[in-house]
Amino acid sequence: LRGHTATVRCARVLHNRPIAVTGSRDSTLRVWNIQKGVMLRVLHGHTASVRCLDICGTRSSVVQCAYDFDELQIWDVDTGECIRFLRGHSHQIYSIAIAGNLVASGGMDTIVRVWDATTG
Repeated sequence: LRGHTATVRCARVLHNRPIAVTGSRDSTLRVWNIQKGVMLRVLHGHTASVRCLDICGTRSSVVQCAYDFDELQIWDVDTGECIRFLRGHSHQIYSIAIAGNLVASGGMDTIVRVWDATTG
């Protein structure tokens, strides 16, 4: 799968779907159909490297963070729309873990925050 213009930092595959999402130092997320080997869309929301991403349950949502913000963004990978921001960290976020609708994030502010992805 070719399309990113810089190092690919993270990748996830949606549960029971032939869809992968990748994040890169080129500041984009890219959505791929891995059966057909084609890029479906590019998600632009940052100006710095995408650090990490994870999939929200079995839905078509992906949560990601990048070096330029102290917030998480939740994207609908089917529409390419950013559907929610999760704000609360005071510095860059370096890790994300998801279980169902719960999103845990941690970063340079030494705090772990837990969010409900459906309500923020």
